Amino acid sequence: MTEKEPLGPRLVLTDAALLAALSLAAMSPLADAFDGLRWVVAAFGGIVIGLAGTLLARRLRWGAVLTALLLAVAYCLVGPALAAPDRALGGIIPTARAERDLLTGTVDGWRNALTLPVPLTDSFQVLVVPLVVGLLGATLAATFLWRSRWPSVAGLGVVAMFAVAATFGTRGTELPVVRGLALTIVLLVWIRWRALRSVRTSWPRRILLTTSVVAVAAIAGWGVNAATAGDATREVLRDHVDPPLEQLDFKSPLSKYRSYYLTQDDKDLFRIDGLPDGARVRLATMDEFDGIVWNVSTLDRSSGSSAFDRAAPAQSSTTVTITIDDYAGPWVPTIGGASGVSLTSNGDPDAARQLLRNDSTGAIAQIGGVAAGDVYTVDWSPTPAAGSAPSDAAADRSVAFDRPARQLPQLDKLAQTWIAQAGASSDAEIAAAVAQGFSTKGFYSDGRRDEAFATASGHGAKRLADLVADPSRMIGNDEQYASAMAFELQSLGMPARVVLGLEADKGPDFVGGDIAAWVEVRFVGTGWVAFDPTPPEDQQPAVLQEDPNPVPQPNVVQPPILPKEPATAEGAAPEGAGKSLSGQAWELLLKILGYVIVAGKILLLLSPLWALALIKRIRRLRRRRDPDLLVRMSGGWREVADRARDLGTTLPRSQTRVESSMVLAGRYPRADLPPLATVADRHVFGPVDPSADEVDAYWADVRTALKRMRKDAPWWRRPLAWLSPASIPWRSVGRSSVARARTAGIRVASSRLGRRVAGAGATARSAVTSAARRKGRR
Repeated sequence: MTEKEPLGPRLVLTDAALLAALSLAAMSPLADAFDGLRWVVAAFGGIVIGLAGTLLARRLRWGAVLTALLLAVAYCLVGPALAAPDRALGGIIPTARAERDLLTGTVDGWRNALTLPVPLTDSFQVLVVPLVVGLLGATLAATFLWRSRWPSVAGLGVVAMFAVAATFGTRGTELPVVRGLALTIVLLVWIRWRALRSVRTSWPRRILLTTSVVAVAAIAGWGVNAATAGDATREVLRDHVDPPLEQLDFKSPLSKYRSYYLTQDDKDLFRIDGLPDGARVRLATMDEFDGIVWNVSTLDRSSGSSAFDRAAPAQSSTTVTITIDDYAGPWVPTIGGASGVSLTSNGDPDAARQLLRNDSTGAIAQIGGVAAGDVYTVDWSPTPAAGSAPSDAAADRSVAFDRPARQLPQLDKLAQTWIAQAGASSDAEIAAAVAQGFSTKGFYSDGRRDEAFATASGHGAKRLADLVADPSRMIGNDEQYASAMAFELQSLGMPARVVLGLEADKGPDFVGGDIAAWVEVRFVGTGWVAFDPTPPEDQQPAVLQEDPNPVPQPNVVQPPILPKEPATAEGAAPEGAGKSLSGQAWELLLKILGYVIVAGKILLLLSPLWALALIKRIRRLRRRRDPDLLVRMSGGWREVADRARDLGTTLPRSQTRVESSMVLAGRYPRADLPPLATVADRHVFGPVDPSADEVDAYWADVRTALKRMRKDAPWWRRPLAWLSPASIPWRSVGRSSVARARTAGIRVASSRLGRRVAGAGATARSAVTSAARRKGRR
């Protein structure tokens, strides 16, 4: 970086004010993605840090590394007040938790800003995005403007901020083309004014011409794009990123079914006030089965069970109030079709929590999970009653879902039998026949140990196969029956899903033993209709008892067991049989190759060659920044000679600069090295010392010559030159180190000897003085 042009206070203030205003304007698309003005504070703070840090580094003549360290320290000191004020002490002073959020936000904040529903708040480190964008963009623009030879390129930093803000915005951003056009015009006028600020000209005419040219080009480009692209819509990154379901911190909701009545059978989970008669209490809705568990799908973000968006606050008069007790998890209890929800929390006010709602399922999720004492007010609307679909209703196959990849032939055969017995022809009749078949032919068991028919938990494909293995003794509970029915209906091409909830007739205080599950199928013109395939709890199979009066059998003497001869090794398959020799050889080769790669990485990281590159870098900086202008001038030529040695050219150290340049001219003709040697000799041996501008210009020519020397070198020599030790005078370094150590030792020894001699002299003088005094007294 060079700093040739003097910067006056007025010019710096003008540049800083324009850059800050243009940067904020460039980041304006983020206003559609964020709620409130907290993002403006974070963005402006990042811009100020970038501008002030770059200007201070220029003042101190710091390089890129020290500048980056300065900006990192400023980010850690000021960042908590800008991006994590709720974690900072008093909203300003950094704390350990604020620093943790700030640092993790540099990685997680970008993902959260794209995957969380808009408008974004100040939670989940999303404010790190405008802070970092403003800091990096302002630093890039200020570096080009104040620390390079290309100040006109400073607009790239502002353009980069606009591009990032637009991609992290929403499709609802108003007039993005007009914003970009206005930003481009202002940038061009400012950069042109800065370059010609000392020239007298008609600036209104220039501004008008610039605006006209840019506007005509923009209109022409827009017209061509509209004519060729058709009905194209604006694309943003959040449209191509799946929602972060891991933020909800849940596994399959249905897999926890048995734990509710085994561990929380009599525990109060929550209370619902205002619960209407017959309403179903819902927890979670699952529409994807992977053969192991039912879960929330990620198939169709626009309509599936994973299409969560920010929940609207409760506003209607049809509400219920839910008070959480011992219930825990991400799913908020609701009834019917929930449309809005409000939260009054008695938990940790500093906890990062957020309410989400699924428009397709009506489910409400709480990121971070519900807590004891939370009170939810939920707007709800009635849903179709169980089995209320018309008999001729057709399934709504416009709903996207994945058919199960695995088939259960016994379940298919059993369902076809029930459908044939019921004479079902329409989709509604088929769903009702399958539900009735399970509820009438099956038996109920919770799997408790005190029951006569303890059954296994789970609802995977293996458990469903065991359920229907013996149609005369199907035993299970809601978990198995709801899973089996939804599995079969999806196999038949009908949109079915499993709902985990609680029995509504047990309210208003619900306990773990009230857990329930059912199936919902979507029909055209009706919506999602519930079906209950689970048999009644009192429908249990008869106990199979052994005959109490078995026929006695006579005692039969069993023949003795004769010992057998031990098996011989002859004819036995050798260990490792079944594996081909080629397969074993490949496994061994791949294992050895993996060890070699790991060892190579370790050796590369621990290689002393990195120290060579660091030594050369420090050496070049010392030569470039030496306070003595003559030493700095001669250091430029020494840098050329050292680069030639690294590239494989041997130069005797007894040669003069001109002699060395003649040798190098044949090897690197495009570098034009003889003039450099002549200029260095003229200034070093001349009567007048060079000025600072002449030294800077000489070093600029040196950098150009070094680039041309590298281009003239063979291609295989170029990467080796960075790590070549040829330019490091190891002997002279060793001798100088020994000499410095010897000089230091001599200084220490001489100082100690001097103190001793001085002490002896003082003692002698004291003795002579005492003798003279005694003699005088005599």
